[in-house]
Formats: sequence, structure tokens, C-alpha cells
Amino acid sequence: MKKLIKNNVYWVGFIDWELESFHGADYSINHGSSQNAYLIKEEKNVLIDTV
Repeated sequence: MKKLIKNNVYWVGFIDWELESFHGADYSINHGSSQNAYLIKEEKNVLIDTV
């Protein structure tokens, strides 16, 4: 999925609505999780991965 944030800046992440736990039972997630990355499209493109 690609969503325009601002001129030439896009969110290119993924929302996982079905994820219920993170690192086993220690962290429960009731509303899913998102994997965030951002794409800046200029003369040279830049991908920023927030992992």
C-alpha cells in the first residue's frame, strides 16, 4: 500500500489487523500492528525503514 503524506513523501507500510501477540504472550495486541516505512521520491529515491 502506498499513501501520499506530503509532496514526494509516501507511507509504504503494512497494517496487520490480525496480529494478536508480539514476542509471545508477553505483549498482547488487541488492535493489530503496523509495519512502517517511508519512500521519498526525488532525483534519487530514498526508502526509510523504521525497523
